[in-house]
Amino acid sequence: MTTRRNRLDTPLILTIVGVAAVLVWAGILFLHAWYHNQLAAEAERKVVDRPATALIELREAQQGTMTEYGWIDREQGIVKLPVARAMELVVAEAGGGEQ
Repeated sequence: MTTRRNRLDTPLILTIVGVAAVLVWAGILFLHAWYHNQLAAEAERKVVDRPATALIELREAQQGTMTEYGWIDREQGIVKLPVARAMELVVAEAGGGEQ
């Protein structure tokens, strides 16, 4: 004769529910950490690693302006000098070039 089980196996059900709850909780923590890691990586890629091309071009133009000779007003004889040469002339005019 076969016996039929009418009782629920409560410890087994609680164990399965407990393990499932722990796995869901661990999955949520993993996804949360992964999301914030991806968010930080994306922010770094978009903000930190992005070269400021306008600033680079401006600095190159300024560097060229500071190191080139040229005319400001040819009729009045006003010239543009490199900064280093202009400083040498100022020192020489002030008498610092004589020894």
